Amino acid sequence: MKYFLNLLLISLLSPCLQGQILQPASLQLPNGYSQEQVKAAIILHFPQSQFAESGLRLFDFHQTPGGQYWTFRQTFRGKPIYQASVKAKVNTDGRVPFFMNSLYEKNLSAAPEKDRFVLTDMGIRVLLLKRMPAFSHHLEAVWLPEGKQLRAAYLVQSYAHHSTESYELLIDAATGTELQRLDITAYHRHQTMADTTGQGRVFRPNPCTAAGVPYGTLFSNNDDMHLPIFEAYMDTILLKDLNYQNGQFLLEGPYVRLMEFSIPNVPPVSSSDGNFFFKRDQTGFEDVMAYYHIDTFQRYVQSLGYTDLYSTTPIQVDAHGAAGNDQSSFSTNGRIQYGTNYGASNEHVDDAEDADVIIHEYGHALSHAAAPGTRGGNQRIGLDEGYCDYFAAAYSYDIRPDYGWAQVFNWDGHNEFWEGRYADSEQKFSSTGLGKYDYAEVWSSAMMRLRQDIGATECDRLQLEILYGSAQNMTFFDAYQLLLHADTALFAGIHSPQITFRFCEIEVVTGDACKGLALEPGLLQKAWTAQYVTGECLYIKWNEDSLFPSQNKSFQLTNALGQLIGKKTIQGGNLLSFSSLPSGLYIISLYEGGNLLESRKVVVW
Repeated sequence: MKYFLNLLLISLLSPCLQGQILQPASLQLPNGYSQEQVKAAIILHFPQSQFAESGLRLFDFHQTPGGQYWTFRQTFRGKPIYQASVKAKVNTDGRVPFFMNSLYEKNLSAAPEKDRFVLTDMGIRVLLLKRMPAFSHHLEAVWLPEGKQLRAAYLVQSYAHHSTESYELLIDAATGTELQRLDITAYHRHQTMADTTGQGRVFRPNPCTAAGVPYGTLFSNNDDMHLPIFEAYMDTILLKDLNYQNGQFLLEGPYVRLMEFSIPNVPPVSSSDGNFFFKRDQTGFEDVMAYYHIDTFQRYVQSLGYTDLYSTTPIQVDAHGAAGNDQSSFSTNGRIQYGTNYGASNEHVDDAEDADVIIHEYGHALSHAAAPGTRGGNQRIGLDEGYCDYFAAAYSYDIRPDYGWAQVFNWDGHNEFWEGRYADSEQKFSSTGLGKYDYAEVWSSAMMRLRQDIGATECDRLQLEILYGSAQNMTFFDAYQLLLHADTALFAGIHSPQITFRFCEIEVVTGDACKGLALEPGLLQKAWTAQYVTGECLYIKWNEDSLFPSQNKSFQLTNALGQLIGKKTIQGGNLLSFSSLPSGLYIISLYEGGNLLESRKVVVW
């Protein structure tokens, strides 16, 4: 069967940066397209990636409000080639606007002396049991590129039983030699559930933000002591959908499950009456903090239309883990450990007492769920830290916008023990010597400024959408382009000037694309206005002498999910209206022929 595809490369506003893996395209798939047709489109676009005994295998698929994301791994003799994949974004209209490409485009072949999988899966496990006895291992046979040849190897994901350690190993399949070891733990730094509601007390998001003071002013950790002053900055909250078993309410629900799986051995608390009221020097307080804030954030993510990120399987959480160290982490086996100094006398805050830390680590879980296996490359890792810092800062901002949100981890850090990070940094992407946490500050700061430009839910949806497009070794410029594509898919591109403005500020985008760019309304915005009159209609008015003599102009109205509500062509006069609109955010787009001229937001209440 042949697939007839229209292929047209489109030009970018800015030149491609070295190392960029996002490759733009304008490729139309037929109605009712299949997986095989997506694969055929990839082969058509990257014919040089096809060589003897090679192929493509579907690895990951997600559908979001902005479209679909198809990830295919490149294979040789039926086994995947290490870190070789391509991701195709397909818009809701069947158009492919870009690929995230890391396919090998060489005529690779197996190295004669290294092409045999001499050691079996069991043989590798025996070796690992000797070398790493306190770890569990997941193995996969892969091909490792070396120049134009391929070495037979095993890719191993190793997770420590009682600590935060997790590694990605590459082991020679013929000799058992360890070829590579990467730390894959993501750090915040250096059963059927009953519909049962409980109550508890938490910091929202932490005592420093709640009180509006820096660490050490009104209070400090002070060996985890619970002083009376903390009472004023604790909120009573509902704990939704708790599991009830054998007469006990458990901190287990559809999205979070508190567990004990790492030292120190501190089992999660339970309650006979659904009340979880603890002081901060009791271990139950951190358990409640972790459950409440993760559950709350997950429900918010789903409210934005993203319903496949740890929404069907609860994340497993140990609120007192990390082997007693002050270091939290997410592991790709679906577990979060929050650092603690339980049983030790020192000044460090338990990590699960600060919602900034809780949300940051959960952000890593969401990022992994959206684009598994893509956290590789210096900028890509820095971006992931930035995504998670943004989630933490935005969560804090929505609780208290006038204090503390820009100091990420302002209870756990920003003190003499750890400097924390900032989401209002002036640091530029072009600065030299940036590490992954410097990149995190650059990204989160730009995105928090953008959030204040375009609105909270709009920016949050953009950030969630681009998680799905992430790929190994992607650059900041790739991420910027993902934002533009996400804005086009979700909001008809109305925020592209603000996005480009903010990324010019941090020098990710440079040159002509930044000339004359500002956030002030342009001339086109003065040519027409939109106004909603409560209980009546959404009215669009324009000056007949401005831009509207043409009879080929029309207004289209879509909702926040991009669904078309109505289209009206200008046929004289200077007024049209849309009636019977439910409350919500709408996008009004002005078209001439088939070309989009401008889009604008309006809220119906």
